Amino acid sequence: MTAAGRVDQWLKLYGESEPDDVQSDGYYILAQCPPERSILANIPRSPKLVDRRLMETFAGLALGELRWPLLITGEAGAGKTRAALCFADSVHSASYHTSERVADLIMRDGFPDLSADIDHPTLVILDEVGERSKASDLAYQAVKRMLDECEKYNHNVLVVISNNSPGELANIYDDRIASRLVAGTVFHLDAKDRRQER
Repeated sequence: MTAAGRVDQWLKLYGESEPDDVQSDGYYILAQCPPERSILANIPRSPKLVDRRLMETFAGLALGELRWPLLITGEAGAGKTRAALCFADSVHSASYHTSERVADLIMRDGFPDLSADIDHPTLVILDEVGERSKASDLAYQAVKRMLDECEKYNHNVLVVISNNSPGELANIYDDRIASRLVAGTVFHLDAKDRRQER
């Protein structure tokens, strides 16, 4: 299937017509779009506003042609989170976490059981990775914990969002974390801050 065909297949999920069955390895199924947005429904988004190359990447991942996890990098305000949410809207279930939220859970509960949040969703999104110039031990543990849980329970079906390049992430965390973040597909969203354009 051509790149355009893959994207059209994925976009069918947002249209009026019934989507064809699209499966890959049995655990990512894009055959049915949820009746309503399940996460961060208050954030407006549309797949028509997502960079076409990123949509092709989403389609390739969903069809099993590219490797998970997906690391999306780019400037603040480029639309990384909204694009990931569009992808989340097209799968059976998704969960959204920020590295800060996971760190707060670790701080509050020690090492909380995150498996319920990670085992059942089709897709896990981890946002705001590397938001500081140097990761504290707690921030390091948060990202490591999410990577561990996604490997164990979710076949690495994970979208990681960061304002930092892979090299910067290696400096913020270390080579072990950076290596796991870039082990799948890396996409740099080269766009200006959309919030500044308003």
